[in-house]
Amino acid sequence: MIREISISFIELVGQVDWMNDATKRKAKEKMESMIDNIGYPDYVLDDKKLDEEYNGVDFDPDKYFENVVTCLKYLTQKEREELWKPVNRSTWSTTPAVVNAFYSRTKNQIMFPAGILQPPFYNSHFPMTMNFGGNKRENTW
Repeated sequence: MIREISISFIELVGQVDWMNDATKRKAKEKMESMIDNIGYPDYVLDDKKLDEEYNGVDFDPDKYFENVVTCLKYLTQKEREELWKPVNRSTWSTTPAVVNAFYSRTKNQIMFPAGILQPPFYNSHFPMTMNFGGNKRENTW
């Protein structure tokens, strides 16, 4: 699906008359350099890497709310440590369970978390038209 969007975008850019050739080349370069994160980060399925990712974070199986707060504090601290460092374009800025898709202008990154890649939004057995329609964004304002 991402490949189809990319191909369509590049074709459309080539057809518009309001962009000059230099701008069209830049738009094509940006599209071709876009990072696509699909499903979940690699470390999620690797117990060792997952343990490393959350090393030092103590969770209590009987305290859901406290675990959420603990995790948010940990992630906030982790984000602070990244300030003033070069941007890591491969870092996920959402969790796999999120039912939404994202584009980050600063990272030139598109993300389709696993949560949005489930029926009724997406199914590999659905026709492409249903998958594209199921993942459209609607403005509610």
